[in-house]
Amino acid sequence: MLLGQSRARSFLGVRSTLSRPMARFSEVQFAAMSTTTSLASSPTILSLDSETERRLQESANLIKERLNWCFTTHAGTRCTEISDNATAFPKRLIYLGSSTHSIARLVPTPSPLPRYAILSYVWGTEGDNFCTVGDNVEQMNTEIPSSDLPLTLQHVFQLVRHLSLSYLWVDALCIVQDDENDKATEIVNMASTYINAYLQIAAMSSPGAHNGFFAPDDDTLSWEKHHEIMKVCRSLRQQDWNSTLYHHYRLLTRGWTFQERILTRRVVHFTKKELVWECKSARWCECGGIGEGLKDGQALINNMSAALEACMSLSDDMERKGRVSPLWRECVMSYSKRNLGKANDRLPAISGIAALLLPPGGEEEYVAGLWKEAMPFDLLWRCDQTSRLKERKTFKPSWSWGSVHCGVSWPTARQWKEKPELSPSKVDSSLEASLTYLSSGTYFEHGLTGVPVRRMDVEPVSSRLGEIKQGVVVLSSRKASVQIRTRRGLEGKDYHDQTDWIVEGIGSSLPFYPDIQFTEEGQEVGADECVKYWLVGIASAPQGKITWEAGLVVRQAVGHDGAYERVGVAGYSVCEPREGVSWFVSEPEDVMLI
Repeated sequence: MLLGQSRARSFLGVRSTLSRPMARFSEVQFAAMSTTTSLASSPTILSLDSETERRLQESANLIKERLNWCFTTHAGTRCTEISDNATAFPKRLIYLGSSTHSIARLVPTPSPLPRYAILSYVWGTEGDNFCTVGDNVEQMNTEIPSSDLPLTLQHVFQLVRHLSLSYLWVDALCIVQDDENDKATEIVNMASTYINAYLQIAAMSSPGAHNGFFAPDDDTLSWEKHHEIMKVCRSLRQQDWNSTLYHHYRLLTRGWTFQERILTRRVVHFTKKELVWECKSARWCECGGIGEGLKDGQALINNMSAALEACMSLSDDMERKGRVSPLWRECVMSYSKRNLGKANDRLPAISGIAALLLPPGGEEEYVAGLWKEAMPFDLLWRCDQTSRLKERKTFKPSWSWGSVHCGVSWPTARQWKEKPELSPSKVDSSLEASLTYLSSGTYFEHGLTGVPVRRMDVEPVSSRLGEIKQGVVVLSSRKASVQIRTRRGLEGKDYHDQTDWIVEGIGSSLPFYPDIQFTEEGQEVGADECVKYWLVGIASAPQGKITWEAGLVVRQAVGHDGAYERVGVAGYSVCEPREGVSWFVSEPEDVMLI
């Protein structure tokens, strides 16, 4: 599901009670919606061409097979059991009837909750979709006119009927789009809406509501690349997301859809190549190129979905601390590469996952996309250098990855991978494999020494889980003056660092990952040539003469005496001790970052 270009929403409400951001439309958009949702005066029956009907029926047959397989093979797991966190129901559903020729209409959600499918799709151009608004909601309760439905909605209506399901949830139809109160209520319940769904149907390759499920295949997309994207998309670099994924997997590149995919129990993707099935325990595709189950450390998105369930079930603080950080960073790695219609949705659009992971201390532990319990190491995020970085940051605080608009990641570790084992009594054994895999990803703290964090706080726009007005971190750390240099055009460049930049200091250099654009002379684009930069230490792994150090590259904050703004991070991308001397000779001092 994708709320359009100018819509904002949140999956808050599963464990959060603060106010939530609500979607807003302009008067022009409302007028466009009213125009596109005019209802026929007499009942209309959905009629598709014979070839489309055949393809929908064949797809339904395959999906039924996978549903039966999942219920049989994964009985008693999170695939078949509703999460305890799914405590709310959607206000209304689409009733499709018992035959392919039934009249569809909106109905209040029945009790007990019936099996229902859910559609995830790209709306496309603003105002160019079929929506429920105040002027037509009473008529939609009588009949949803099939002749007015865009092609993607026509396809999902008929597919769900072929699946022998009578109910469907579609955001554009089940939420009254010009009713702020209705939206607020449904946004609060959104996580439960997805967790409770029997099946999610994802129009993965469709660029808009009028394109339908069956996008034509393209020879420029190889089967090998297709399987790689469906299995390990979060590890691909930003340039792949901006090109291959955007053209062939448009839904995957939308920011809001990350939460939808990770929260649902079962999802079927309509891609250009084939149908791809995912549940919390396995992945399958029609051609057989993607194996079933969590095998051999495969990097599967359903690992993350299962790991989310496992982390939510942990009550022991130490167990939780060792598991949430790697899961969260893997989530951010995938989510941060996606596009948003509204730039200030950067933090709100992943706030639902954050809400599910809140520790007993509550929202105070979550600060601008980072976790207090993972500090100071969470500060070491770095921008994907294949991105086109902005000239300056427009969102605060500068030390949060929410201040940039590109993919981010964290250092990885080749050593210190030992993790405490989870006992069966502390986590569902069916989910433990997913945690084992994720723990070997970006988790790198073990064996490191981090600088003390004296203070960490933010001023939110509304909720601490959403957009931030300003924030501050005070570290007890050491500083070293550095110069920024480019390595572009130099022979022997270490491509393993995946950056063209270095910082130079006390007779040494470190790879530098800028957050913003720099000139060839090592100054911010548009900045005064006299700007000075410092490296502020964050983490180290001392072992005699062997060390690994990483820190933030900062400059004096404009208009804030004594405060600094982050412009990047320096340190080797792999946490692996090597010969060298410390970058720092000064004594620790309080360093304020804003």
